[in-house]
Amino acid sequence: MGSRTIGHIEVPRRRHRARGDDAGGVDASGAAEGINADPDALAAAEQTARDQFAGLLGAGGVDSLLAVRRPGGAPVVGMHRLIRAGLQLAEQDASTADRIELTLSGANPPLAAYLTLLLGAGRSPATLDRLADAVAPHRRDFRWLHHHLAVLDGDTGPAVFIDDDGAKLRLRQNSPAHSGAAAVILMRVLLDPAFALWLTTGFRMHDDREPDGLPFGERFRAQQDAVAAAVNRRVVGVAPWPRFLGSSPPALARFINRFTRLTGGHFEWVSWADLPSERRDATLDEAATAANLGLPVPLVLGGATDRQVLLVMCGPGIDALRCFDPAAGMVIDLVTESLLAGHAAGPGLERVEGVVLPSLLLT
Repeated sequence: MGSRTIGHIEVPRRRHRARGDDAGGVDASGAAEGINADPDALAAAEQTARDQFAGLLGAGGVDSLLAVRRPGGAPVVGMHRLIRAGLQLAEQDASTADRIELTLSGANPPLAAYLTLLLGAGRSPATLDRLADAVAPHRRDFRWLHHHLAVLDGDTGPAVFIDDDGAKLRLRQNSPAHSGAAAVILMRVLLDPAFALWLTTGFRMHDDREPDGLPFGERFRAQQDAVAAAVNRRVVGVAPWPRFLGSSPPALARFINRFTRLTGGHFEWVSWADLPSERRDATLDEAATAANLGLPVPLVLGGATDRQVLLVMCGPGIDALRCFDPAAGMVIDLVTESLLAGHAAGPGLERVEGVVLPSLLLT
């Protein structure tokens, strides 16, 4: 698959891919063709974002921000997330920008990184302040920050959240029909620290109610039910998609596209069966590229009787996709050569069915 340098970052090499007719019902105008067909556009957007944040934090402050890593090694702020945060910053008036500068400059690098990620998710400056206040007692406890604002460390192995009381929960789907919902929930966790904080603590960003007091696992399971119902609603005509079939991939794309301000991308279902074999490698390249730039990507595997949605996350290599597997409750590496050869993730999941692939919004 190789790699290339765009701006200051190295990402897997992108090749041209065929695009299906079903774009999830969303017009992708304003998005970069494919993932980032024009590397110069991505590099220019990166430089603009760096300049914006250098004006707030200084050049050294930007480098410190981008150097913050989750325990598993992935950056907290991928380059696409910095670009999206810069676009959000550009929308503010001078007084609000000064307020954001005060909040970011007053935070240590790990907290500043999560606050920047929050800005990139389209959250308001008021939410930025509220999150900073909520985690202030733990601002020097970097393990606590990573644990509650990212949930997973990104390393391979069991996907486990350990609550403050020591209780452990394996992040698994509720049922075989909930893999798409579980993948989407983790996508939001990785993009939106305010949502992650609510999921892990019950703390609400938008009102003064006390935390709900529920355990993490109960919130996680309830969210899966809610997302699964929303994804499957009116998939076929006026009738809901049967829940036992899981999430329809085109419907999953349409659901994610309801939250473009959060993701900063337009997603579409790219069916493996519709792709010429020589373009499948390019599609996996683009999934890895998006994930390494900070935007996770749903990957759909299938077998004779089953379908499973995994989430491609930022990973350390270019020959494997690092994925959250909600069925196993694991973070795993899938070797791309094996995926292309039809040996996917083990018994029952022998092939790739497709990818819910984004085009990145850079403006």
